[in-house]
Amino acid sequence: MDDLLENEEDQASEEKVKSEWSSLEKLVGSDKRLDLVAKDLIDHWGTRLEVMDGKAIIVCMSREICTQMYKKLTELKPEWKAPLLKRKQGKGEIDYEDPAQGAIKVIMTGSASDKLHFQPHIYNKTTKKLIEKRFKDEHDPLKIVIVRDMWLTGFDVPPAHTMYIDKPMKGHNLMQAITRVNRVFKDKPGAVVVDYIGIASELKSSLKTYTDHQCFH
Repeated sequence: MDDLLENEEDQASEEKVKSEWSSLEKLVGSDKRLDLVAKDLIDHWGTRLEVMDGKAIIVCMSREICTQMYKKLTELKPEWKAPLLKRKQGKGEIDYEDPAQGAIKVIMTGSASDKLHFQPHIYNKTTKKLIEKRFKDEHDPLKIVIVRDMWLTGFDVPPAHTMYIDKPMKGHNLMQAITRVNRVFKDKPGAVVVDYIGIASELKSSLKTYTDHQCFH
């Protein structure tokens, strides 16, 4: 949203951009569309792993879409999920997946006041550090993380070689995000950025700043 608003000077324009963002978010997060994206992503990721083992980052527009994307992907690939544990939440308990296991995680901010279906994906600092360590370990089975904003700047995971972008991004923020999957690592030839939102021109422009060895889908 900051990117979209950077050139807006008056409140009316700001409200218009917010409204347009909200409308786009509803379209991007529609159930049928997420079904299609999830299926394509799984097919692409399977092919990608046949070429090179590594990690992937999925970037979504909102926390709601992050959690829905996770749901879609794990419905298609239930083996990616970790065993369930129980955690105290207020006066009751909630089920959440073991952070030390599983092939996919959602990384996002949140609090106890957030929606109930957000709660299994909201971790304390210690647990986030554990997941971060797992994702950086090339041998750990945690292969995919789904994020909105977190881990898109100042977070290096050399084994990560694929980024799926389903969020409008541009300029500095886009370039910072792309570098998450463009770190030198062993015989890794480069990174692949998969554009689901229609920002190929922005991607190409940003990628030229860093390297000429990128691929698009």
